[in-house]
Amino acid sequence: MDRHVWVGAAICLTALCGCDFVDGTGEFGSPPPEVKAPPGNGDATYLKDMVRGNDETPGPSAVDSAMVWARKYTEATEKILQLEKANRALEKDKDALRGRIEVLERELETARGEIADANAMVRAVREENRKWKQNVLGFRSEFMESQQAMLDYQIRIIKLLGGEPQAGSQPTTRPSEPLARKGVPGP
Repeated sequence: MDRHVWVGAAICLTALCGCDFVDGTGEFGSPPPEVKAPPGNGDATYLKDMVRGNDETPGPSAVDSAMVWARKYTEATEKILQLEKANRALEKDKDALRGRIEVLERELETARGEIADANAMVRAVREENRKWKQNVLGFRSEFMESQQAMLDYQIRIIKLLGGEPQAGSQPTTRPSEPLARKGVPGP
């Protein structure tokens, strides 16, 4: 069976090469077909008809069209190369920006944490200042009363010791002028 396959392959090969059998005798070979001379006086006008066709329609020849298409192909290829280069550059920039974004996001989270801590500290300080201010303003009247009581006791002591108090050291029960303007009640 293998022999039949090889014989069939050899016959196909010889047929493709242009050889044929002569009258079934099994002998190969026939003279090559005669090449006809080109029509005309030896110029290549017949090629023009073959390339463009037999109709005389105006337009570019096949060679001109091929040159135009070759130029367009070259331009398109160059443009594709330029766009691929630009695309690679953009991809590289995008990767760099992604890395930078990751760094900035970490820094942003750190900054947000620090700001939250600072805000909490500012609120605590504000609350302490408010409490201190209330304490100071609340105890102001008590301080004034205690100072007045001390002044009264000092005047009594001076009188007991036989001295005369000075004219500016009389006990007062009215608050000082700046306190009265602020609306702080006196003692």
